[in-house]
Amino acid sequence: DTFSGSLSTGLMYENEVWLSEDEEQRETHDLIKSTTSINFRERIAERVDLVLFGYYQARPDQFFEPRITLDSQLQVELYENIRLAVQWVSTYDAAPILDAPDWTYQLTNNIIISL
Repeated sequence: DTFSGSLSTGLMYENEVWLSEDEEQRETHDLIKSTTSINFRERIAERVDLVLFGYYQARPDQFFEPRITLDSQLQVELYENIRLAVQWVSTYDAAPILDAPDWTYQLTNNIIISL
């Protein structure tokens, strides 16, 4: 009852439109990619859940040059319908379009209200 997880795989269509910082260069890409995801949710304390999502997305002709994303959340139940969530999302892209960094990350704090 305290742990759940899933694994899925499939194909996706991705349309990317990139504009350089100086807005002089624009690139559009329409790609078919394989996508595999894994997710876990575990209750680690009475009111605390850990949620992890991982994605591996790659073009079939560049399967070992993927985009890998980890989305992790620590959710704390404050009241019956209110949760605090601390979220860390990091992405590594082996072949970024334009002159973009290959590794990005974001840390956010969220209040979740369920009605």
